[in-house]
Amino acid sequence: MSDVPSRTTVNISDIAEITGFRSSAVGNWRKRHSDFPVSDSSGRFDLSEVERWLIENGKIDSRVPAKFARRSLIDSLQMSGLHTDEITKLLVSVLIFLEASDASNRSSHRPSVEVTVSENDRWTRLRQFPADEVGEKLCEAAKSIEEENRALNGLLVDGLSEAPELPGALLVSLIENFDATTKEGTPRFSLFDDVVSRIGKRDRFRGEHSTPADIAKLMIQMIGHDASTVCDLACGEGGLLSSAALSLQSKNSKPTNLIGFDVDEGALRMARSRFFLHGTAADLRLADSFRIPQEELSQADIVLLDPPLGLADWGDADIYMDKRWRFGAPPRSNADLAWMQLAVQCLSSSGVAIVAASPSTARSHGREAEIRKAMLRDGVIKAVIQLPSRLRTETNVPVALWILRSPQPGADAVLLIDASGLGKSRRSEHDLDPNDGPNDIDRIVQAYRAFEEGRVEDHEVAWAVNITDVINNRSILEPKQYRPIPEFDTEDAQRRSRELREKLPEATEIAIAAIERLPFSNEESGSRDSASTRTLSEVADIHLRTNAPELEDSEDGTLLIGLREISVEGTGTARYIGKESSTRALVEVRKGDVVVALKGNVGDSILATRRHEGAVLDQGCALIRPNDEGVTGPWVYLWTQSQQFRDRVSRASTGATMPFLSSRALADLTIPIPTAEQLDEAERLLGWFDEALKRVTELQSDLTELRRLEVDLLVSHETSTR
Repeated sequence: MSDVPSRTTVNISDIAEITGFRSSAVGNWRKRHSDFPVSDSSGRFDLSEVERWLIENGKIDSRVPAKFARRSLIDSLQMSGLHTDEITKLLVSVLIFLEASDASNRSSHRPSVEVTVSENDRWTRLRQFPADEVGEKLCEAAKSIEEENRALNGLLVDGLSEAPELPGALLVSLIENFDATTKEGTPRFSLFDDVVSRIGKRDRFRGEHSTPADIAKLMIQMIGHDASTVCDLACGEGGLLSSAALSLQSKNSKPTNLIGFDVDEGALRMARSRFFLHGTAADLRLADSFRIPQEELSQADIVLLDPPLGLADWGDADIYMDKRWRFGAPPRSNADLAWMQLAVQCLSSSGVAIVAASPSTARSHGREAEIRKAMLRDGVIKAVIQLPSRLRTETNVPVALWILRSPQPGADAVLLIDASGLGKSRRSEHDLDPNDGPNDIDRIVQAYRAFEEGRVEDHEVAWAVNITDVINNRSILEPKQYRPIPEFDTEDAQRRSRELREKLPEATEIAIAAIERLPFSNEESGSRDSASTRTLSEVADIHLRTNAPELEDSEDGTLLIGLREISVEGTGTARYIGKESSTRALVEVRKGDVVVALKGNVGDSILATRRHEGAVLDQGCALIRPNDEGVTGPWVYLWTQSQQFRDRVSRASTGATMPFLSSRALADLTIPIPTAEQLDEAERLLGWFDEALKRVTELQSDLTELRRLEVDLLVSHETSTR
């Protein structure tokens, strides 16, 4: 591991974040100042050199925050050959070690457990050893601390076992960085969340043990203010349970008992670490919740449960046939309704459980339908909330939240909320609480609170449905099936139909007039004798994408133009790249440029208009920018629309299943050089045809709407006469 870099580096976007300037400004410093630090082959800069330059040039007036060095150190650690789970355990154990050292030496600290650490085992002592000895000394200290503090058993030795194999300088830098971050005012539990999140992004299986932020936030906002006991029957890494504890502590001064169960020892170890760093006491037990005797289950005011969705083969014959299944034995193919029944068994008489489940559990047939029916009759199901897909980054499967209570036979309605269309979609996930849009978490919570108070609000997404009606509909609890169908407004449809009929004659005349203005072909303009030709490279600059931009969905980014946009002439759903990418050596589109597809539908093209200006060129296409006064963008565009161009492209392309035209072959194509009259005619031709297409499209849109209205009126009439 000696080749693992221990120096800390940053990129352009990091420097921009450090200084508060835009990435473009950093790019300008790099160009204008010869003494600006030089990047390595990967485009990264030494942080110490950057820090010195920024301070000397007045860009910052203090040291660079430790978090920027930490990012680089963790990246270096990932090059050491350790797996992501080993790296996570190592970093978390370092945090536990530092916290235990400080807790033992700080009377003002109130940890969840009392710890004792001898002075020789603290970091203040270990940092005095040579760097290449620190790993061994750290392991010895970890063993001693665990022996003296049973509450920390399993939280140090295992995680630090890889420390002696790491480069000493890298290990010391990491520990010093964690220590410096705490001194800057960042609590170690926040550092824990940051580290686990950063490493977790590289581990697609990590989501099995954690709850996505938006789902956790929604569940916690719905639990109310008062709770003496909160239980999580599948607590995983403890994020949901600890977030609930923090929320309840901020709302009332009463202490809350926190109880968590999980069958995964590694996940539970992370949960124990989390609560120790939070300084919050929690009863965390390594156990299979399905095998805990019913009489030993806690009676909680709140049960929060985000179990593995649709878990199959979740038990054995003894569990499947257990008498605890009051509403019916769940099938072995799906544990969702087993988790729900278990949650209800854990509730106090006034308790509430919020359980995440797969959407199929609300609509499945057979035994699951019978269980739902029994739960509905006993008034156990209070609400079902269908959430959007992609809230979990590791899967596209959407999640439904079931709100359950102790049996209440007198209940007559269940609240169904269809939130599947709320929030904002991004490239790889969905956001219910975006920074640039409405907070739909609050909207869902308000609809639920209104139902608790005996009324229904927000009829667009929330409906109180009679329990008997649900049972008669095979006990299906899929919210969208109960969405009210709005009454057809016959008068409004007839009014709009009359308006369109009155508008159509005039719109038709306008479209016909636009078509009649189209010019007849000029026989002389196509004469081969009157036209000279040159290669495209002689009259235009040809650009290809130079860097791979990072896509994002935010409209604050820069537009991207590529094969997808060419195929729909730039009118499809807009794509964007990150702000920091726009300052790199990317090709920006200008009005009058022609963008041509080089693969797939080779030769397809668009002429860039004012709305395309500033967009960035994507891969798989070329940008043609005329540099000769005798050739214009419109002329090049019309040439790429001609059969002559397509024939030559077809001949020069390679590949059968995915045709490809090289940029060299494109540059060697010969283009006719127009006369001044032909250039003027090209401009007029485009204008005429664009106007005609616009008018015909408007006419087609009106006819399509009129057809829909007439069909609706006809169907409505037939229905009303029966």
